[in-house]
Amino acid sequence: MTGTIEGKAPGVGRPWEVFRDYTIWSVALLVGSIPALAALFLRAAGEGVPGTVTTVALVGVSTVLCSVAGWQVTAAWARRPAAPGPAGSLPDVGWMRGPLHTLVLPVLPAVASLVVLALGATTVNVAVGCVIGGVSTLALRVPWTWAGGAITAAALLMVPLGLSLLAAVILAVVLTSLVGACRSSLWLAALVRELDLARVAQSRLAVAEERLRFARDLHDVTGRDLSAIAVTGELVAQLVERGDPRAAEHSREVARIARGSLAETRALVRGYREVDLAAELRGTVSLLRSAGASVTVLGGAEDVPAALAEPAAWVLREGGTNVLRHADARSVRIRLGADGVEVDNDGLRPQPERAEQEEHMEGSGITGLRERFGERASITAGREGDRFALRAAFTGTTEEDAR
Repeated sequence: MTGTIEGKAPGVGRPWEVFRDYTIWSVALLVGSIPALAALFLRAAGEGVPGTVTTVALVGVSTVLCSVAGWQVTAAWARRPAAPGPAGSLPDVGWMRGPLHTLVLPVLPAVASLVVLALGATTVNVAVGCVIGGVSTLALRVPWTWAGGAITAAALLMVPLGLSLLAAVILAVVLTSLVGACRSSLWLAALVRELDLARVAQSRLAVAEERLRFARDLHDVTGRDLSAIAVTGELVAQLVERGDPRAAEHSREVARIARGSLAETRALVRGYREVDLAAELRGTVSLLRSAGASVTVLGGAEDVPAALAEPAAWVLREGGTNVLRHADARSVRIRLGADGVEVDNDGLRPQPERAEQEEHMEGSGITGLRERFGERASITAGREGDRFALRAAFTGTTEEDAR
């Protein structure tokens, strides 16, 4: 036997590993002590006399072999994948399978003790101890209700060999309780494994959610800036073709946007990035106007409840990004208030481009906004007459949110 159990279940954390090893060694020591305990009990009850070196050797060999068999059977049970569903009640531990030789090891000293008893070289207490130890080790493999019956039958079969009926009944009760304790330990170990697997699954889910959050934030951060770079780059190309000196100024604007996007991406990676609604409003207005749109702003950042200012800033960013990407807007209206935030434009493109715009708005961007607001706002995006509107209507705004 070694101190490390091989074949641990993939993805199972340390609490299960520690409790698994504890359970295996506990069961091995408990079943290994049964032959000696039974022999000492019967001797104290007057069912036998001190034995010779042969009888002591029989008890020692039985102790070692029962311990080895119990250890290997429990280790094999622990290596099996966890059963689907909850661990259930104690009888649900079920049958325990192990290597074939674990069926033979506990039987050898039991048979040897009976042979030596028949030859008169040992006493009944030693023979009963070896037999009961072997039966208890084998009974460990079956449900505890079956185990009690097997141990009781083995104890009663020892009566014809000279064991009193009272001693047989007491021995059966005590050993059934010991085997039941072993099965209870296995049941508890199954519960620990189930909890540990649930903990691992929860950790993996948390990692997946964090990856989704990071991907959403990265999309929101880079989407508008890349769109601005594309629009400004096209403008620079047109100005260069016409020989307009403003091309140099707009090319520097491209560099400024790229540096700002890089800084925001680095801040996002570090986890320190915060979105300021007032700054986002100024940036969105400046960007849309540089793209040739007329922007009207109704309200201001101070009109939005403080608790909703950051997600509201993402609405402005998402709305500005989609106007640049998917619309030919000449007029954009931005409204901010205590009841919500709205961005609408008149740049609807004809089919199928308009369908593409609406499909995009109902894609990752709108999903990300809904995740940011949760139940605090209702997010809608779609055609309203000859305009396209993105709207976040605040729901259940409390006095604390307003502050």
